[in-house]
Amino acid sequence: FPYSTVFRSGRVVGANETLAVAMATPSGLDLHEDVGTDSTFYLYPEWRGGATANGTAHALYWTINSTTKLPAVYKAYDSKTQALADDVDGTPITFDLTSATPFTSKAISGTATPYGTATRTNSVFARFSSGAVIPLVDHAATLDAFSYLVPEGIPNASFTVAAWEGSTAGPMGLVHKGGLKPGDSVGTLDIPAPPKLLTPAFGTKNVDGNSNFTFQASADNAGAFLVTISADNDPQVLYIVTTQKKFQIPSVVDGAFVLYPGEDYSWWVETHGSFATVDEMTEHTGWFDEFGKNYNRPLGVEQPSGTYTSSAAYQFTTKP
Repeated sequence: FPYSTVFRSGRVVGANETLAVAMATPSGLDLHEDVGTDSTFYLYPEWRGGATANGTAHALYWTINSTTKLPAVYKAYDSKTQALADDVDGTPITFDLTSATPFTSKAISGTATPYGTATRTNSVFARFSSGAVIPLVDHAATLDAFSYLVPEGIPNASFTVAAWEGSTAGPMGLVHKGGLKPGDSVGTLDIPAPPKLLTPAFGTKNVDGNSNFTFQASADNAGAFLVTISADNDPQVLYIVTTQKKFQIPSVVDGAFVLYPGEDYSWWVETHGSFATVDEMTEHTGWFDEFGKNYNRPLGVEQPSGTYTSSAAYQFTTKP
């Protein structure tokens, strides 16, 4: 985990203005939002592989509407590349954000329909070919129709729109569309409903290897599921990929997962896209969606479209 000192100059961030910096390596990224006036701060880019890597840092500066809190004018952008070495402080980066000519903007528009009446959010992200991501919009939507300004002419950038409902702790439904450009219409984004857990219900005691785990699929996704069973006070986690909505905890090779007596566990069910069978998940592109339970922004350099859902997490206690 090397770190790189990053600072910017030439701009004074005023009221209703914001500045964000993101850095990406071939296998990781980092983000620093709401950078203040003449800020000096650290980014912690990660990568997997050799002791050295190249990173690309992006800085975007824009104003927001004081009433709606949505982007109004994109004022400046700059990017820098940097050589990184493991456990070595990076060379400080200075961004040139002194441009006097703002970027022209066009709206990305569409409709996002909820699955229920819970709190929902529309998000827009600038995504770069380096893998960096800068959030532009985080809007608590009350209407289905939306329209958000994005900048034209940013090099190597496209945009992703996500509409999600619920909580990142679950239950949650999310739909996203990527590879967008300014002026695009995304059409209708239908937020999918998540699965519902049945048994063991929240707070159930005396669960053991003979207990039945059951859940109800939503009409939006009746295919293959990812079930997670996690010990609350231990790093032990079991992942089950299945089309079954009723099962018992399976035997794991060499006893790698067992239920400890008298311990608290949590379980929940996710869908990553819509697959009718487990076999359909084994394509070379993988099946994990780039969004997920504990993050609500895209990860990785790909720019696909897809859906993600997660049930609420229920806690149970094993038999003493």
